[in-house]
Amino acid sequence: MKQLELTIAERAIIVSLLPQRGGKIKMLLSKTISDLVEFSASEIQQFEMKDSGNGLITWNPEKSQVFQFDFYQGQINLIQECLEDADKREEITREMIPLITKLEAVKN
Repeated sequence: MKQLELTIAERAIIVSLLPQRGGKIKMLLSKTISDLVEFSASEIQQFEMKDSGNGLITWNPEKSQVFQFDFYQGQINLIQECLEDADKREEITREMIPLITKLEAVKN
């Protein structure tokens, strides 16, 4: 297992990157990642999260914090694969760079 510290933004990015379709194993891995990092109802309320349209969320930056998560290597590999696919489509945003850097640091 590898431990990662993720911000609210990084958690949201991961959920948005996960595939909606794929083989059984890929989708099972995707579900485990989603279950791990998705926001609970209490977190949505605590951080004053709102849907601002176009798939974007906002939150109260004064209440922002970092969260610790334990990932299996297969989960990290899938997130990296999703980021590589986004890179090929030239859909990487500035907000994704810290997440990419963290994932490269824990690569195998």
